[in-house]
Amino acid sequence: MSEIEPGGSQDNSKLPILYLLLLAAGLVMLILGWEVYSGGGGAWLLGAAGVSMIMTMALFPIAKAVISSSEDSSSADTAKMIQLLEIMNDRMLISDTAKRIAFRDKDRAALRDAIRADIQKGEFEAALVLVDEMSRSYGYREEAETFRSEILVARETESQRKLHEALSVLEEMIQQKHWAEAIREATKIQRLYPDMEAARGLARKVQGDREKHKEQLVSDFRGAHERGDASESWKMLKELDLYLTEAEAVPLREMATDVINKHRESLSDVFKDSVKKKQWQQALRVGGEIIDEFSHMKMADEVRSLMPSLRESAAKQEASGGLGDVPAPAAPVAPAAAAPVAPASVAPTAPPAVPAPGAGAPSPSGGAQTPGPDASAGSADPPTMGDAAAGDSESATGGNSG
Repeated sequence: MSEIEPGGSQDNSKLPILYLLLLAAGLVMLILGWEVYSGGGGAWLLGAAGVSMIMTMALFPIAKAVISSSEDSSSADTAKMIQLLEIMNDRMLISDTAKRIAFRDKDRAALRDAIRADIQKGEFEAALVLVDEMSRSYGYREEAETFRSEILVARETESQRKLHEALSVLEEMIQQKHWAEAIREATKIQRLYPDMEAARGLARKVQGDREKHKEQLVSDFRGAHERGDASESWKMLKELDLYLTEAEAVPLREMATDVINKHRESLSDVFKDSVKKKQWQQALRVGGEIIDEFSHMKMADEVRSLMPSLRESAAKQEASGGLGDVPAPAAPVAPAAAAPVAPASVAPTAPPAVPAPGAGAPSPSGGAQTPGPDASAGSADPPTMGDAAAGDSESATGGNSG
C-alpha cells in the first residue's frame, strides 16, 4: 500500500492541470465557432464548442473532490515522513556507549561468528585480536579465555602439521645430497617455527650430516683403492671433489693420481678395443666419456677429431643392420698426450704421465708400422691413446691390402 499511495497521489496532483487544459480548449473552440458562424459559415463548430463547455463544467465537482482527496493523502504521507526523520535523528544523537549497550547482544554474536570464521580459515592472529576486543570492550573475559585456549590449540595443531611437511621436504633434500638447498631450508624452518622443539638446531644438524657423509666417502674411497676397484674408486673420487677443501685433499692426492691414471688407461683400452672390433656405438660412448672427463688433455682432442668418422661408420653399420664390413675411420697421428690432471679439489701438484698401452701404430697406407716406445731408444715421447686408437683403426681397415 505504501508503494501505491505515493504513485496515486502523484497522478491526482495532475488533475487540476488537465481540467484547466480542457476548459481552455472549450473556450478556444467556442470563440472560433462564433466567428465562423458570424461569417456565414455553418454552426457545427459552435455547437461542438458548446457541448465541450457543458461537459467541462459538469466535471468540475468531480475534479474538485479528487483534488481535495489528493491533498489529504499528501498531507498524511508528509506527516509520516516527518515522523520517520525524527526517529532517525533521535537514534543518531545516541552516544557510541549507549549504542554498544543497546546492541551488545548483536555485537557479541557478531564477534563469536567472526572469531570462529578466523579459526576455520587459519587466521589465528586475527582471531586473537578479536578475543582481546571481546574481553576489553565488552567484558566477556571468561568467554574470551575459552576462545583463546581454542585458538592456541588450533594454532599449535596447524603449526605441527606444517612443520611435519617442511621436515619431510628437508629429509628428501638430505637423501638426495642437495646440501646447499637443505641448509637454506633448515634455516627457513628455524625462522618460521622458533618456538618448536623439532625446528631448533636444524641447520647444525644438516651440516653435521654433510660432514658424516664426507667422512664416509673418504673411507669408501680408500677402501675401493685398496681393493683395486678402479671403477668404484673413480666414482668416489668424482663425488669427493664436491666436498673436500684444498687442505683436506692433500692426504689423498697420491691415491687420486693413481686412480685417474688407471681410469684413463681403462678408457683407452676399451676405446681401442671397440674400434678394433668395429663396435662403433660403444666407441662413440667411450669416446664421449673421454672427452667429458679428460677435456683438458690432448688425448681428448685426439678422440674428438675421430668422432665424426666414428659417427659416420656407426650410421652405416646401423643402416646395414649390423651386417657387412663397414670401413673404419682413418685417424690422424696425433701428438703425445699431456699428463692427467685430477679433479679440482684433489688434483696433485705434478702427476706422472702414464702412457697409453700399445706398441705402435701402422702407417696410414697400411704398410710398415711406425716404431713403438720400445723400438727406438731415442724415442722420448710415449705413444698417445689417440695414436693407439688410430693404429687399431688402420689395422681394421687397411690390413687386408697385403
